[in-house]
Order: sequence, then C-alpha cells, then structure tokens
Amino acid sequence: MNPFKYGSVVLGKDFCGRTDLIKQVQGHIESSQNIVVYGERRVGKTSLIYEATRRQKGCRTLQIDLMNIKSVNALCRKFLSALGTMEQQSGFFERFLKSIPSLRPSLSVDPITGTPSVTLDTSISLSEKNLQEIISLVRATHKRKPLVVVVDEFQAILEVPDSDMAIAELRAQIQHAPEVPFIFAGSIRHQMEEIFTSPTSPFFKSAIPLEVSPLSYVEFAPFLLQRFRDGERNISENILESVFNLAGGITGDVQQFCEALWSKTDPGDTITTEHVNAAIDLLISRETLSFQIILARLTDLQVRVLHALAELGGEKPTSMEFMKKADTHNASAVAQALDRLARMKIIYRNQLEWRYMNPVLRLYLLRSS
Repeated sequence: MNPFKYGSVVLGKDFCGRTDLIKQVQGHIESSQNIVVYGERRVGKTSLIYEATRRQKGCRTLQIDLMNIKSVNALCRKFLSALGTMEQQSGFFERFLKSIPSLRPSLSVDPITGTPSVTLDTSISLSEKNLQEIISLVRATHKRKPLVVVVDEFQAILEVPDSDMAIAELRAQIQHAPEVPFIFAGSIRHQMEEIFTSPTSPFFKSAIPLEVSPLSYVEFAPFLLQRFRDGERNISENILESVFNLAGGITGDVQQFCEALWSKTDPGDTITTEHVNAAIDLLISRETLSFQIILARLTDLQVRVLHALAELGGEKPTSMEFMKKADTHNASAVAQALDRLARMKIIYRNQLEWRYMNPVLRLYLLRSS
C-alpha cells in the first residue's frame, strides 16, 4: 500500500512533526481563545488543526467547510448541517431537531452510506438574523459537552452578497460565545488577512494569528525516508532532496511527488534519477488534459508569462531577462498578466516571489518548451 497521502487531511501516524504548533493550538482551545491559521496552500493547515483537536481530550470538533457558499442561507445551513451531524453522532439528535422547530427539520438517511442526517425545509430562506439562533445552538451544544468550532475556507464568506452584513453579524454573535473556541482557516491568504487584519473588518484582532510554514527538509526528510525504507525502497538523501525541491518544498506537494515515486518503483529498488523522471512523467500524464484546458483559456501573453515563470522563477517578473523570455517590452502588461493568472488561481505570490499553485504545471511547461 502506498504510504504517501496528499489532497486530504492526514492524522495519526500519517501526520508528521509540528509538535510545538500542536501544543499552541491545544493551549488556545483550553483557554477558549479564537485563532486564525495562516499559511500557503497545501502546507498542512487543516491537518494541523484536526490533529490538534483529535489529540485534545474531552473535546468534540464541529467541522464546517464554507467552500463555494454563495449566500447567507447557505452559510446558515452549513452550520446547522454540521451541528446535526455531530449531535447525531453524540446521541442528542432528537433534542437537536426539537431545538429548531421553525426550520421544520426532518431526519433523512443517505441511501448509499445509511448515515442519518438532518434535512431542513428548503422553502425557508435563512438570513443574518438566524445567526443568533445558530450560535445559541452552538453554545448549548458546547454546554452539554465541550467542543471546538473549526471553520475552514473561511475566506469564502467574502463571496456572499452583502458579505459585510454577514461578517458583522457572525462576529457579533461569536463575541457573545466567549466560552466556545473558534478556529478559522482558509486557502487564500490575502483574503483571510483582509478579514482578520484590516482595521475596518469586524473580525479585526478577534483571533490570535498562528503561522503554519512548510515543513523544512530537515524536519520532513526522516519521516519520508522511513516510509520508503519500510517499503523496502532505498533512496538517498540527495535524491530525496531533489524531489523536495521539485515540489517547491510545499508539504502536500512533496507528498504528491513521493506518492508518484513510490508508484514507479518496486520493493528492493534503489531509487535513481531515472525513477524520479518516471514519477514526473506519471504526474504530468495524470494532469495533461486539465493543463491543456487551462492554457486554452489564456491569452498568448499569459501563456508566455507562464513559460517565463517556469524557466526563470518569479522573483523578478519585470526584469529585462523575464520580459525578453515572455517576448514583450511592456512591464505593465506582464504585471496585469500575473494578476489575472493569480485571480484564476494558477499562480500565487508569497512574500518573495510568484509561484505555481500546482508545481506539476511548471514541469509540464518546461517539458513542452
């Protein structure tokens, strides 16, 4: 069985390191302190949060993912659905149903999994005023047995029409639940910072910031090396470090590259650069169609900028060398192309440089140059 996992939350034996951060999260939970978790995409923010809450004794986790919410109605239903699922698991489901009679809840069963869940009357549209009732339910649930509320992809609330009103009301209600610890996380850092660091935002200074950086090679390498060795695959630190660099050092991307490398080797193999190249071929083959679709939607300049970024890196995208590679003399046009590519979530900018959201796309472009 391939031991390398990516694209999902990893817990227990699949979780690596971050002992100090785990202790910090647990300390904030015990103090009922709200926190906001920052970090680059695929760095392991969500896994860190859930591993910390998993290790926290006597505490339940209310998991809410706001990905793709488009209305306050959807926001409210996300909270209620999560509450219903948790209360069903803890044996308080009937009491939960009776606590929201105005929403005409009913018990439904997933026909595939057989798992009970709460269904609310779809004809009823929920609004900001329902957030008070929902947070009151959260407080009542916490009183029965302590919980921590984890709100992932929180930046999606900015996409809700009249998001200012929704954010203000949610902040007001959370402020009235000081005994309940909330943990906020999101995959688009600048939007999360807009919510929590802008003086004009209701959530300004409402949560302690916690930075999650990529695992360093020194910390991550022993974990990865042992996994290869457990599978009777010999890999040198030089080869592993080259894989680490190909993945840009991002924790989830490193796992993805290692998964492909495992798939292209057998027990007893000594891993070489040929195996690494075969793993890259595998990764590219899995995503070629999606890459072709992405590139077909771009302008010629945007494609040229991506190629220049792949070859030269993103530290100096308006240098003469970069613009020559992108076949343009217009620095403003390059800046606009980078901004557009970022809004399409193809690239992103950290504190130092522009980078690819998906490092495999960079390798695909280098192979196709």
